[in-house]
Amino acid sequence: MFQYLKTFNLVIIEAPEDKQFLTSDNPVTFEPNQSEGKIGLFSNDTEVFLPLSKNYLAYFFNQNSEKLTSLRRLKNKGIYKAIDVFSEDEYELMVNEEIISKSDQLIIFPGKTDYRLDE
Repeated sequence: MFQYLKTFNLVIIEAPEDKQFLTSDNPVTFEPNQSEGKIGLFSNDTEVFLPLSKNYLAYFFNQNSEKLTSLRRLKNKGIYKAIDVFSEDEYELMVNEEIISKSDQLIIFPGKTDYRLDE
C-alpha cells in the first residue's frame, strides 16, 4: 500500500482540545470510491483516514480527484487544526461517518473471518 499512498497528497488534522480521534486495532478507514468499470482500490477519488493518535489524523487523497471537499482543498503536507478546517457539525460528521462507523471493518484485508469451534 505504501507504493500507492506515497503518490497521494497528505494532510494532517489536529483534533480540537475537547474532542479526540478514535483509535483502535483497526485504525485505518479506507474509502476506495472506485470509478465505474474500474478494478482496484486506488481511483482518483480514493480517501484514506488514519488516526495517528487521539490528537492527530492523517488524511490521504489523490490530487487528480475532481471531487471537492474541505479536506481536499488543503495544501499538501500541511498540518491544520480541525477548528480551522471544519465547522463543529462537519467535524462530527467526518469523525462519525469516516472513522467511528467504519472502525470495526478490516480495510487492509477486507473480508469476514468465521471462527469454527470443533467439538
